[in-house]
Amino acid sequence: MTPNGFSLYHLMSRGNEGGNIFFEKDTRDLLLYYIWRTGRMTNAQIGLEFGLSYSAVSHSVKSIKAKLKNDQKLKALFYKLNSQFKL
Repeated sequence: MTPNGFSLYHLMSRGNEGGNIFFEKDTRDLLLYYIWRTGRMTNAQIGLEFGLSYSAVSHSVKSIKAKLKNDQKLKALFYKLNSQFKL
């Protein structure tokens, strides 16, 4: 939950009430990447929060980084997520 009481998933799905733009895995991977990018948690700690191994976190980060280079909608969603927090 964010300080204003919204879940991260809710923040990412705002403006998309008609349906999911991305598969759930892409949304999860984007959240993993965001947390990973802050450097405040290890892959093992991130994995513990999402029910993944540290290796799965590493693979997810690598995958989403590649997708962010080519997918403008996903990149916009990442910037939207990033704008919600001051870390």
